[in-house]
Amino acid sequence: MEVNVTWKDGKQETLNIINPDRVRFDLTRPRQGWPKFDEAPFIGLTFLAWSAAKRGGYEGTWEQFSEVDALDIEAVKEDGDDIIAP
Repeated sequence: MEVNVTWKDGKQETLNIINPDRVRFDLTRPRQGWPKFDEAPFIGLTFLAWSAAKRGGYEGTWEQFSEVDALDIEAVKEDGDDIIAP
């Protein structure tokens, strides 16, 4: 799975979501009291993108990423999949 991130400076980046990102979400979600992915897909998608960005060297917090730095996040549509986007 890939997501396109539009950063606050206008640059766009495609991030690859891998299993460690999904596991991180599964472990973090209950501790934070967040709804399940299918109940709040934009929180889930943003978290997966943040986790992938962290693996790539992004140093900001979840709050900084989700509220300031990442202006838009969109899942890249793969053949036969639905896209998750606002």
